[in-house]
Amino acid sequence: MKKIFLIFAASVVLAPLFGEPNYTFSSERRDEAFPSGFMVERTFVIIGHNGRKWELSLPVADWEAKNFGLGDPAFAETDEGFYIAFDWGGGHCLFYELFFFKEIAGEPSLYKIETRRTSDYEPPYDYKTETRQRPIQPPIKISELDADKINDLLGGGE
Repeated sequence: MKKIFLIFAASVVLAPLFGEPNYTFSSERRDEAFPSGFMVERTFVIIGHNGRKWELSLPVADWEAKNFGLGDPAFAETDEGFYIAFDWGGGHCLFYELFFFKEIAGEPSLYKIETRRTSDYEPPYDYKTETRQRPIQPPIKISELDADKINDLLGGGE
């Protein structure tokens, strides 16, 4: 009986450490018409947590952000919540960006962006990577983020 109790107690204590993830992530592509009537394929990210779901529309690659796509890995949980990774750019400047979210008032909110910028602008034209973190104040609720706002935040908002 003690063995059964110890196994049960260990599973209750250790389950949060090794159990199921807190968030679920998926992405899907949908056809969308631009105001001009031109059809494009937009990626949407779906985040689930505790029975709730949020949907985030992303910029359209090569129309709204050059070579834009989900990073690798695209999603990961963190101690405070999760991040979504994006990569974009081309030519002399490539970006890899992590958008960090944590739950504020019951909804994931963007509170920090880490930008890794790799460029070869300066002689001898070797690649140089700079990493910068910037807080988002005030944090932006995920329900208030859309492709335009994400596009404005890319690359340090430059």
